[in-house]
Amino acid sequence: MRFLFPVIALLCLALDPACAGEAPTSLADLQGVWAHTPADCKRDLAGEWERGEIDRVTATSYSKIGICPDGVEMLFQPQHCTATSVSATSSGLEVRGPCRVKGYHLKARFTIKHTPFGISFNKNDFDAGYFWIEGDYVRCSKSYSCAEPLNP
Repeated sequence: MRFLFPVIALLCLALDPACAGEAPTSLADLQGVWAHTPADCKRDLAGEWERGEIDRVTATSYSKIGICPDGVEMLFQPQHCTATSVSATSSGLEVRGPCRVKGYHLKARFTIKHTPFGISFNKNDFDAGYFWIEGDYVRCSKSYSCAEPLNP
């Protein structure tokens, strides 16, 4: 067991810079699909939804998010934000830009905090009306393509 921990730590460092505790400097550093837990990552929500095994409300309750180099969106929900400004802070990234939430257009500002195990969102860090993301997230995958960017 003592031998396995250093090997796992080295693999983690080699595969994901966030594992090393490096703060992200852009959304590209955080690109991928994120969920609250590794178990949530393993659920094939899209497949289950397409096969009719779960409904949209259930899929939405898992709060999976997609991050791409130019935006953030909630999976299974009509919410997308295009990042027109991203600033690195001591605790993560501050993101600004237009969002589309259930057909409504609004301007948003929010913070994505870097943690030793992934990223975190705080509802109080959102300046976007009725849209927010909340809680701690772990990375499920490193690839994700957002919907078409919104015009600012």
